[in-house]
Amino acid sequence: VLLALPGAALAQKLLNNPSCESEPLDWWVSPPLVQVKTSGWNGVSAHDGNRFLAVSGPADVGYSYAQLVSQSLSAPFGTGLPNDNFLVYLYAATYIHTNDGRAVSYAMTIDPGYGTMGSTFHGGAQDEWVVAQTTAYYYAHDPYDPASAAKPLTVTLELRDPLDSGEYLLLDDVLLAYGDVGTPAPSAGAAASTGVVT
Repeated sequence: VLLALPGAALAQKLLNNPSCESEPLDWWVSPPLVQVKTSGWNGVSAHDGNRFLAVSGPADVGYSYAQLVSQSLSAPFGTGLPNDNFLVYLYAATYIHTNDGRAVSYAMTIDPGYGTMGSTFHGGAQDEWVVAQTTAYYYAHDPYDPASAAKPLTVTLELRDPLDSGEYLLLDDVLLAYGDVGTPAPSAGAAASTGVVT
């Protein structure tokens, strides 16, 4: 099972998603809120590698969710990997800091083509990197219309509550792995052990 696989074996089941370690950045970001940081942020170093994404307050989401960062991936996803209809696991390292320690809600979501969206919500521990995961089933084509146009797999970071001046949300190590129906999700620690930096 995937849980028991070492990092090298898990790496063979990774989808290619471009890294924030390289230029140009192959992510959509919401300017001016989101910045690529290379030398830390308020004393916080990257979760892995040298670069990460920082959302700097003040940031007011108004009455809707604010999409801060997103990445769309289309088949083929990598050599020997499936092109459609597979289970996808999303891992992301996030770091939240508020001035008063209040809970701030934010989410990493997967929009899996014609599949059902997966989402993981945060608002707990502050001032530490937290690795969270969610899962969804990806359909490249409409199951009822095989001739339909293919839709991409999209990953998004959304802010659900406002950030005040001096508050921030960091994102690093976004990792996507695929599996089969019934495959247990690998642990966040196993995912981190692959050393894949995104």
